[in-house]
Amino acid sequence: MAINFSGTNGNDVIFGSSDNDTLRGLDGDDKLFGGDGDDFLDGGFGFDTIDGGVGTDTTSYAFFSGPIDANLSTGVVRFPGNSTLTDTLVSIENLIGTAGNDTIVGNDANNVLSGGDGDDFLDGGFGFDTIDGGVGTDTTSYAFFSGPIDANLSTGVVRFPGNSTLTDTLVSIENLIGTAGNDTIVGNDANNVLSGGDGDDFLDGGFGFDTIDGGVGTDTTSYAFFSGPIDANLSTGVVRFPGNSTLTDTLVSIENLIGTAGNDTIVGNDANNVLNGGAGDDYIKGGSGQDVLYGDAGADKFVFDSFYDGVDIIKDFEWKEADKIQISKYGFGATSNSQFSYDYNNGNLSYNGSLFATIENKPSGFSTNLDIVLV
Repeated sequence: MAINFSGTNGNDVIFGSSDNDTLRGLDGDDKLFGGDGDDFLDGGFGFDTIDGGVGTDTTSYAFFSGPIDANLSTGVVRFPGNSTLTDTLVSIENLIGTAGNDTIVGNDANNVLSGGDGDDFLDGGFGFDTIDGGVGTDTTSYAFFSGPIDANLSTGVVRFPGNSTLTDTLVSIENLIGTAGNDTIVGNDANNVLSGGDGDDFLDGGFGFDTIDGGVGTDTTSYAFFSGPIDANLSTGVVRFPGNSTLTDTLVSIENLIGTAGNDTIVGNDANNVLNGGAGDDYIKGGSGQDVLYGDAGADKFVFDSFYDGVDIIKDFEWKEADKIQISKYGFGATSNSQFSYDYNNGNLSYNGSLFATIENKPSGFSTNLDIVLV
């Protein structure tokens, strides 16, 4: 028979049954033993030892106003507001946090971690975990995991490509930290902070004022979900949305960018960028580095400000769609289109005999007089 029992304000020792018990220690340095069954144990205030025993057991700190630092792997709960106070957890699978800014780390079991109010940091560890941030701006981390993840904050599902049966469930999570692998991370409509960590990551912030940090590796962010145009600059790390003058995204350590179906402006940085304008009449400038540029459908401008920026590859120049190569007179020292030449055999574009770009699709109708614009 299940037990529902509350102790005293003294130092209690409470044993549960083999059923699903609810045990509360209240004040004092209590010891709660759940025994068998899926138990709910609340130690209350004091230096408590909470042992769930067999079953899927939950402990709660919802009664506590200040933050906690709880780790189910080490079995230690600390209270930042009281450096001498600790609780000890044994065989606990699930934990409910406080109204403060908690740090909650799971173990290898299938954990349910609930942050409650506050800006919480939650790390489920291994296992089929459910991570619920609750109210506030909450972060979950997979930095402990070596392999890649496929995480989507909109659907609340995290998959592990190396293990097709393993999934985590995310609820009310705004920020996510990826692994050292090649992660796919998709945000939601909140103001997300998405961190790829190491690896070649794909990050999609979704709607909202997002901060997207690729970390180490060659990282890609995408705005293909967005119907309206963007003004994205990888050098400044700012993405603006002309249809909403107050909305911006912040990009950090991003090398590659995919635009929208609108008329985008996309500017690269000093890395070797891959820039894809998507549909629409796009303005695409690789800048320094050996960049790969895709205009896709529409009348696109491939912009070259300096002859010394590196040799870029233009993947899909279409003069029939009114694509143009825009050249800075000042940056090249150019005075006439006659200084440019095009090799129909290999798609090479040269200025005064020196290569500065290659048109990979080698359009047979390309004309240096008609398709190159000096500005």
